[in-house]
Amino acid sequence: MHAAAINRAGVNRHRPALQVWCLPWTVLAGAVAGAGRGLPVTPVALLMWQARGVVVAVAAVQAVQAGHLWVAALSVAIGAGSYLFPRAARAAQHRVQEVGDAAVRDAGLGSGYVRLLEISGCAPGMERRLRLTPASSGARVGSVASVS
Repeated sequence: MHAAAINRAGVNRHRPALQVWCLPWTVLAGAVAGAGRGLPVTPVALLMWQARGVVVAVAAVQAVQAGHLWVAALSVAIGAGSYLFPRAARAAQHRVQEVGDAAVRDAGLGSGYVRLLEISGCAPGMERRLRLTPASSGARVGSVASVS
């Protein structure tokens, strides 16, 4: 039901073209992830990754000062891609999930789908759980009932 709703909504219509377009980034990200699996994640390495924008900016300025505009443009493009591609992938994945979840909930299968996800080891977070299971008819989510 979930996959059928996603396909019916056309969310995946341009997915093959997008995958071809993102192939260089996917290969590069996979190679870096594979190489980094054997290395420990240290606070210094984490700080270096978070400060990559500064490194890209310094590299671009140095390339412009040296008269290598194409190197500066390439540096900025790679740096921007390191921020934008993962964000776009997460947004697309979230959109696909929302469309499928809405169809499952509208069909009245949300609670069963939540149980299926839990059994399969992919327990949904609280936000997704609330999105999949409609609030009961008498109470609103987050309301506090008073007892007299």
